[in-house]
This record gives sequence, structure tokens and C-alpha cells, in this order.
Amino acid sequence: MTNREAPLLIATLRDRGLRRILCEGGPTLLDELIVHDLIDEMCLTLAPRMAGPQPLTREQSCLLDMPRKLTLEHVLSHEDYLYLRYGRGPK
Repeated sequence: MTNREAPLLIATLRDRGLRRILCEGGPTLLDELIVHDLIDEMCLTLAPRMAGPQPLTREQSCLLDMPRKLTLEHVLSHEDYLYLRYGRGPK
């Protein structure tokens, strides 16, 4: 995905009437959505597993001027897993 594809893709989906868009992807997609300020809600699962260090193959190309603040909206726990939902809160 290029630097301009994420905003165009989201705008196209919104033009077609889709107001709730669920994206699942890896760090590249997440980076693009964050850089273009396209995330309203984030669901995060914490699993009780230790995997060790992971190789970093991508270079940091763009950092945010300021971190985006999210608010914890919901927490579930099941068999030592934590399921977290964060949102931007009211706009």
C-alpha cells in the first residue's frame, strides 16, 4: 500500500455508504491508518505468551507530530487473555 492509498480507500468506502469499516492487518496497514488519522476505535487482544524478539525489517519512515489519545471503553478477560477496546471518545 502506498502512502496515499489508505485515505483514498477509506473515502471510497465512505462514499459507498459504509460508515463502519473493520481493518485487520499487520504493522504496515496500521502505520498507514495512524499516519492519516483514520482510526476511531482500536481493539487489542493481549495473550499470555512470550515469543521473544522479532526481526525488524522496516525502517521508520514517518512519525506522528503528537500521539493520538484513545480512551479505554471496554475490557473483557477470559482464560488469562485480555480483550481491550479503545476509542477516541466524543468528537
